[in-house]
Amino acid sequence: MKLEIAKEKFGKRHPIQKIELQKVLNIKNKNTFNQTLSNMVKFNLIRRLENGLYYFADTEERFANLEPSLADIVDKKYLANYTGIRTGAYLVYKYKLTSQVSGYYEVITNKVSKHTRAKKEFDGKVIVSATKVEINKHNYAYLEFLELINNMKYSDYDYATTIKKLRIIYKEKNLSEIELNKYVNYYNGIVYTKFRNAVKDVLSAFIRKQEII
Repeated sequence: MKLEIAKEKFGKRHPIQKIELQKVLNIKNKNTFNQTLSNMVKFNLIRRLENGLYYFADTEERFANLEPSLADIVDKKYLANYTGIRTGAYLVYKYKLTSQVSGYYEVITNKVSKHTRAKKEFDGKVIVSATKVEINKHNYAYLEFLELINNMKYSDYDYATTIKKLRIIYKEKNLSEIELNKYVNYYNGIVYTKFRNAVKDVLSAFIRKQEII
């Protein structure tokens, strides 16, 4: 009965974290749950994507061998619940600074070792790096905006127009310069000098624009 509840809750071909499944099946003992899960995999009641990540297969025969989409896997593994940010060219596309759609998933996340830098997964289609500061619901907008500045090279527009559009995004998100600079300080060291300068230049351009208005 609980297995049917789990199927109903998670649906077909959607990645499921091990801890999520344990809560729904309501098996509190870790060893008992692990044995139950192992048997579920053995008898093809559920499928293992990788360690800690599972899914229910589609019951229709023509879809039976299809796995969850890469987008769903990345979201569940690295981005869900404000634990990561999808960055790179995709982020620039998300905010309509480019019309070019990225086929890659570039991610910064809390879900890997803090020393992880540009680790490739899923045949190189996913590039994962550790975030400089833990991402959460309260700082998500700030860290995403910093990533947007870091990737403004992908913008279709000239520098002046890109700055104008960034300023609109900044105001729409009601961001604070003091708070933004607080997070910039986590990007220390020579390797991030260019990035810190880019943020400084963007904020200075915002101020100049405000003075003109």
